[in-house]
Amino acid sequence: MLTQQTHNTVELNKGIVRVTFSNPRGDVIGIEYKGIDNLLEIKNLPSNRGYWDLVWKNGLDRLQGTTFKIVTLTADQIEISFNKTYDDSLGDWTLPLNTTYKDSCQQPKIATETTFRPLPLTNPRNPELNGEVDDKYQYSSNVKDIKVHGWISTDDAIGLWMITPSTEFRSAGPFKQELTSHVGPTTLTVFLSSHYLGKDVGLTFAEGEAWKKVFGPLFVYLNSDVRSSNASFSLWENAKEQMYEEVKSWLYNFTQSEDFPSSDGRGSVSGQLLIRDSHINESLVSASYAYVGLAARGYAGSWQTEELGLLGKFIQIFDFMKDWGYSEELGKVLQYILKFFLNISSL
Repeated sequence: MLTQQTHNTVELNKGIVRVTFSNPRGDVIGIEYKGIDNLLEIKNLPSNRGYWDLVWKNGLDRLQGTTFKIVTLTADQIEISFNKTYDDSLGDWTLPLNTTYKDSCQQPKIATETTFRPLPLTNPRNPELNGEVDDKYQYSSNVKDIKVHGWISTDDAIGLWMITPSTEFRSAGPFKQELTSHVGPTTLTVFLSSHYLGKDVGLTFAEGEAWKKVFGPLFVYLNSDVRSSNASFSLWENAKEQMYEEVKSWLYNFTQSEDFPSSDGRGSVSGQLLIRDSHINESLVSASYAYVGLAARGYAGSWQTEELGLLGKFIQIFDFMKDWGYSEELGKVLQYILKFFLNISSL
């Protein structure tokens, strides 16, 4: 595993794949794979191929880094970091936020805490789409279902996939809809947005309020097959198999970020949730397909607009019929009716 650095690029080379970043900005400007020099759109400027951005009250900020460093360099793993420090002399020209985005190349996987966004072809080549309506909102999905998405090159039988093993950094609950892709092809990973819900789920801060949050890590997956009429199906099936492997592998412990607690620094919740629904059965039955979330104490539904944190300490149960907040009454319901047994540590 090799890394090369010049005055304006950083390159991670695993042999089967070579990823090139701009230095120190951190844009993904090239991906070499299976004999293809660059999977990204070379007709676009290098800064407009793979990047991440943030929309705020004054417009779009590309959050490009100003410094670069190598965090970890071993025979099995490389972790690099791009950092952008807020310069108050620029005033409202730039977002008043310090950001760090890291990319890790580990045998045999690549993970990232940035948004990976290959940009589209300038002129669509598929004549079947002429006159068709096609936009990013047609690729929306519930957050709970955004586990793997991407694009396939049918000419080369190559797939590029974004895998999200955990949605712990997302907010507004499992049924919040979010974008996954754009026409072109473009792969998106949206960390937070007001899509479909409005400003109530947007980030807001008080004057001088301190805030820090880790988004990701995400997993970028490339696969290939022999060109055939069945290649697209096999690539998609393989991508789903890899997604299941990444979900089972979560929590990632290879990242060196002090702000991303490893598994031994986190608590756990386990137990059994039983319900009594007289319309189904007079006896207690398993709460199949229920969602149980951990959230900060608040009014009913407040968990949906809590954008700043990850997980809190209080139990909330929500379903299609009722939205419950924490209360002593709910505590009694959990204890005496639902028989909700928990083993909670380090919370």
